[in-house]
Amino acid sequence: MHVLLFLPALLLNLNYHFGIVKTILSFLFLVVMQVILGLEWILHNSESYFGRAYEFGRGFDYYESKNW
Repeated sequence: MHVLLFLPALLLNLNYHFGIVKTILSFLFLVVMQVILGLEWILHNSESYFGRAYEFGRGFDYYESKNW
């Protein structure tokens, strides 16, 4: 999930350097790689995989941070 935090900056950077077509192709490559890497878990229990892998409602406390 932490990758989603810097994804907007990555897409803006790709768009600035390579243009919209290569940015879209790069984004599609990232999505395909995510599906390929998680395919074993997606086929086994997809509801649990998507429910826990991309849990946006989860909050973090400061004591869980190494910089606290």
